[in-house]
Amino acid sequence: TTHALEYALEEVKLKPGDNIVTTDAEYDSLYVVLSNLHVVKKAQIQIADILSTIETSNFADNAIETIAAKVNKKTKAVVLSDILRSCGIVLPVKEITQACKEQNPEAVVIVDGAQSFGHIPVDMSEYGCDAYATCGHKWIGSPTGVGMLFAKDGFIDPRSRAFLEYMQT
Repeated sequence: TTHALEYALEEVKLKPGDNIVTTDAEYDSLYVVLSNLHVVKKAQIQIADILSTIETSNFADNAIETIAAKVNKKTKAVVLSDILRSCGIVLPVKEITQACKEQNPEAVVIVDGAQSFGHIPVDMSEYGCDAYATCGHKWIGSPTGVGMLFAKDGFIDPRSRAFLEYMQT
């Protein structure tokens, strides 16, 4: 999943000062990828604090508002999980995507589906996201190391590393 997220983020043409929004509930390896983009591309990483409201009755609404509030005209990508690995809560990805796209229609939404694929029904078109990264070893029984990246048509440049490495396998 981490490599798929990295490939998806490579498709986002970042310039110094551009923002990437994520949450404080993501898998640790995503933060390593984002940290690298901060160092190499000079991207600013905006982390939405959703865990502080996890035990409230209106957590879903708080998550939507908190994540969307981090999105602005400099935001190029929003990266989030659809199921939080630490507690199993399902985020309202469709509503989060809509709220983020209202803030900045140009921002892409990339979903980390490692906890969901094969466990709950997943429909990228329903989510409205631009890319969806996942693994197969958790719920569909594939060997460890098998990852997948689903993306909207035109999201992946056929000259990109992700596409070229796919063609070599």
